[in-house]
Amino acid sequence: DADDLLYWFRVRAGDPHPPGKSWGWDFHGPDMPYGLKGSVAGLFLMGAGGAVRWPAPQGVILGSGGSDAGDRGHGHGRGHGHEHGVGDDHDHGDARAAGTALERLQALRQRMAAVVAGVAACQDARSGYAMAFPAAEINCRENPDYVQSWVTHGMLEAALGGAEGALPVLRRHFDWFNNATALPLFLPPAGGDGGYPWPVPPATPPAPPDPGYTRGNSQFDHGHLVYLIYQGLIHQTRLALSPVGTQADVDVATQLYQEDWWLRQLIERNVSAIWQRRYYPHNYEITAIEGYADLYMLTANSTYLDAVDGFVDMFRAHFLFPAGGSVAIKEWAVYPPDSFLLTCRGDDAHNRTLRSTGELCGQAFWIKLNQRLHRLRPWRAEYPLQIERNIFNTVISQIVPDGGGIRQFALLHKVKMPATNIGTCCEGQGTRILGSLPEYLFSTVPRNGTLLVNMFAPASISWPLPSAGGAAATVVMETESPYRAPVSITVSTPRGEPAAFELRIRIPSWVDGASVTVAVAGEAPIAAPTGQYLSVSRTWRDGDAVSFDLAPAFVVHTYGGLTQIPPFKRYAIEVGPVLLAAVGPWNATTECIHVRGVDPMRPRDWLVADTPGNPLSFAVRGNPGVRYMPYFEVQDETFEAYPIIEQ
Repeated sequence: DADDLLYWFRVRAGDPHPPGKSWGWDFHGPDMPYGLKGSVAGLFLMGAGGAVRWPAPQGVILGSGGSDAGDRGHGHGRGHGHEHGVGDDHDHGDARAAGTALERLQALRQRMAAVVAGVAACQDARSGYAMAFPAAEINCRENPDYVQSWVTHGMLEAALGGAEGALPVLRRHFDWFNNATALPLFLPPAGGDGGYPWPVPPATPPAPPDPGYTRGNSQFDHGHLVYLIYQGLIHQTRLALSPVGTQADVDVATQLYQEDWWLRQLIERNVSAIWQRRYYPHNYEITAIEGYADLYMLTANSTYLDAVDGFVDMFRAHFLFPAGGSVAIKEWAVYPPDSFLLTCRGDDAHNRTLRSTGELCGQAFWIKLNQRLHRLRPWRAEYPLQIERNIFNTVISQIVPDGGGIRQFALLHKVKMPATNIGTCCEGQGTRILGSLPEYLFSTVPRNGTLLVNMFAPASISWPLPSAGGAAATVVMETESPYRAPVSITVSTPRGEPAAFELRIRIPSWVDGASVTVAVAGEAPIAAPTGQYLSVSRTWRDGDAVSFDLAPAFVVHTYGGLTQIPPFKRYAIEVGPVLLAAVGPWNATTECIHVRGVDPMRPRDWLVADTPGNPLSFAVRGNPGVRYMPYFEVQDETFEAYPIIEQ
């Protein structure tokens, strides 16, 4: 509850026995005996601030331009929610469910407000310092970067969710942080050369009571200098782009976090800058790339965007699984380009700490980075495609139904990881993405009223039209994608009068065929090429409709990573944006599932849709007991994303 989330804030503010208790990673986890104090409050606010932004859940919720770039006119404007589908034909059971959902939403909003108010009450009255750990530890362990970023994300999302006081708390805290004498005066050696450990400043706090601890030889000496420094950039740039951002936020980012050597290597497409970066290589590098994208928006310095493009090109080519798009790099181990590791140390689902892939944090960061690039280049369909694949295959897939928790890694081999509910990093970012899901469906361009349809789900959006004096138009999208192909989009014009605007519809590259036939309000059908946006610019009448089918292609990926099983070959199958997983008998010798007697490159010949209501569930002809199902539907089954297929 709120008291648990505020426990360490109150301890730091001088209450030795506050109500509630220390919970999860606030004390336990990777930084024991110190903990990541305050991070769990940030985790909660990330998700809650997102979830309460959307219309009441008795309707189908919509998308908008997004939140991470702030509200300063960068990128797309934010759409307003519009509910639909709530009519007299709903039975009383629906009404009761809606009432319960409304009550839960209100309770979530109240708890969010209580946490923000609690953090504000604990803020130091003189200095403005607001974190849960002591101010003297601002440069210790993961405090300045991980924890401070988590709280910043959470407070910014809470502000977007209507929590009064969140932005002033952040502003006062970062006025302190931006001028703190504890800030480091240097960055890691250029290129990571020069040896480790790096010099530790004299101000390093005393060593913890650990007999094995050696001053100057631990990541916990001075986390900002040694461990994941790059994740601290994001709290500066997100705040700078918010309504309370200042030039000082930008200056600290460019002077104390920016790594010019790394920018140069990324621009040169030096792939070692990703997987051999000191210190450590990690998918958390993406958070710094988000920050550099923000700095481009803040400064218009093309160096930042060139480096972002270099990173994205290399990461997409070498560190995303070709099937499903899972992130193939973590920490603590070596992940060469194209390694695409499928197994970890042993096969114990509870002991996958080394050489794991698919960390949910990395998936969330990749979604947020592609969202930024979509704002910068809204006509390019590649960025929503990346977001779409990740949501289906690496976010939804990690959620255990009915509040069972969130998995840390999207493991693609044998069994999924057990879910947790202890305030892990992945629970935080997973919660953040779940709270922001509607953002990715639509985008708007405020200057001319263009609406972009980026993804496909039952949803609606209302947004202001300059051509109608700012009055709102509404679009309702009806579809059962990805399970079924038809999509229908209906326009309601302001006041029911004709209105001119451009509608851009993403025609996905995963569609079967080179084009999609689109019917627009009874006009001649349009053959829209796949992998692009279709632009329909016209004067719309109330009730005009656009309809088309997104029939998915079957795409086969031959496994080329390091987890080979000679002499066999492994293959993954996608149907549209959805990664399939094989479930069935486990071969203890090869440690894999086998599919026999089929042509791996012609799955339509042997996958048989035989489940009423689920056209993405398949039996395998000639292989009794083996089935394919969407990876995101797998829960406790033994499965394989890259099974052995023997022709």
